Amino acid sequence: MTTETGAGEVRAQQLRDQLADQLAASGGVTTPGWRQAVRRVPRHEFLPRFYAWQDTDGGPTAWVPVTRESVGEEAWLTRVYENTTWTTQLDGSDASWEREGPQFGSPTSSSTLPGLLVMMLEHLDVADGDKLLIVGTGTGYSTALASERLGSNRVVSVDVDPLLADRARARLHRVGYSATVIAGDGLAGHEPGAPYDRVIAFCSPTSIPSAWLAQARPGAVVVTTLTGALGGYGLVKLTVDEAGGATGQVLPQAASFMLARSQTNPSPIRLRDRMGPSHGAPRSARITPRLLDDNAFRFTAQLAVPDVMRFTVIDDGTTYTHFAHRHDGSWARLQQKGDGWLVEQGGARALWTELEAIHDSWTEAGSPQPAAYAISAGADGSQRIWAGGTELGFTGTSAARDVG
Repeated sequence: MTTETGAGEVRAQQLRDQLADQLAASGGVTTPGWRQAVRRVPRHEFLPRFYAWQDTDGGPTAWVPVTRESVGEEAWLTRVYENTTWTTQLDGSDASWEREGPQFGSPTSSSTLPGLLVMMLEHLDVADGDKLLIVGTGTGYSTALASERLGSNRVVSVDVDPLLADRARARLHRVGYSATVIAGDGLAGHEPGAPYDRVIAFCSPTSIPSAWLAQARPGAVVVTTLTGALGGYGLVKLTVDEAGGATGQVLPQAASFMLARSQTNPSPIRLRDRMGPSHGAPRSARITPRLLDDNAFRFTAQLAVPDVMRFTVIDDGTTYTHFAHRHDGSWARLQQKGDGWLVEQGGARALWTELEAIHDSWTEAGSPQPAAYAISAGADGSQRIWAGGTELGFTGTSAARDVG
């Protein structure tokens, strides 16, 4: 659905058709309904301005503003209809847009590449009449795609940022969509709109929120990426059961989104200020922290310890790899010594001992990739995973474990 006419819209339609054809040719869109949505939804109405990444020779990422005025209409439209993710907000506010030139900051909202959005939307297996909950409205483009496919009255979209929610709602109305757009914590869903037949998230929670399951009908499909403080990602598809839980699979496609804003990592300085007491002298570590550079193990580990983050600290010229729980003061500090590593731990939990046990379970299961996992989510927020029919020995809860 579009409202603009004239030469600009003719060119935009040509670019939309090219994008739809490109996604179809690559297998990124396989169903006529979603392909038609890509052809009809004017992405440029949702991306009047965005940032392009600029290399700074090893320095912090610079973000260069791109608008119709700054680069010209043809260049702007061409970029808008690339199958590319564009950053639209830095540091949770519009402040960077008030300054001239390249900007520095942390992305907090973006317009995800259309191919990924549509691939995830297709995994929902929607049928006419389904009611959809979208978590992470962002620019509103994904909500427009869903409204085009299902009808605006069948779509509820939630964003944690009131400014983004208001802006997306206005853009949707301008091009003829009237989906319900709510400002709030999407991890809590939107109970007044329930029950939902489908739930999809364009941000990454650390576990399947129990509110989503409680607000979904039995048989509903949930599609989301899961992440954790360690930064691994997996795309999952679950079906809600009669008991209010859900079971499903980690999908083979790669996908990542920003961590849900209510679950973002605190600064390492804040964590170090509340480190609990040491359990004793350093000991030899059975595994190296470099194993967590492998997404397969990192994703596995964070399903069990989703609130544990990693960072590097240099004290008196010595480099340490730190692992710290975001909430309870537990920590582990590792230092390389020759071919091995020493670890010291402290606080309520022995985090490195837990990670070693998780690695044991993972290797005993054959070091599976995430796509080998079956996953279940309980109505109480717990998660369990299986590989090859064998359950790995942890549930992803926050319960403290024995110190050792």
